Amino acid sequence: MRFSLNTVNFQAVLPTLVPLAIGYSAGMIDYFFRGKIDYVPDPANPGGFLIKNIGTEPMKGTFRVYYDDQSGTRHPLTDYVWDTG
Repeated sequence: MRFSLNTVNFQAVLPTLVPLAIGYSAGMIDYFFRGKIDYVPDPANPGGFLIKNIGTEPMKGTFRVYYDDQSGTRHPLTDYVWDTG
C-alpha cells in the first residue's frame, strides 16, 4: 500500500494545524519578549533619562541608543550607554 499527500489531506488537517502553529508561535514570542522597560526622565539629573524596569523579572544587560540617518544607516550614540550588569 502506498500513501501520498495531496490537496485533500492538506485541507483536512488545515483547520487543526494552523491554530496550533499560531498558538505555539505566539507563546515563543511572548517568552522571548517578556521584559517590560520604559525610558523615563531621571529625577536626579535634569535633562537625563533612565531605563526603568516595569516588569516582574530582574533586568541585566547593556542598553544603547541608536539613530537612523536619512539613508537608513544606523549609528550608535556613544554618550548613551547603560550597563545594569
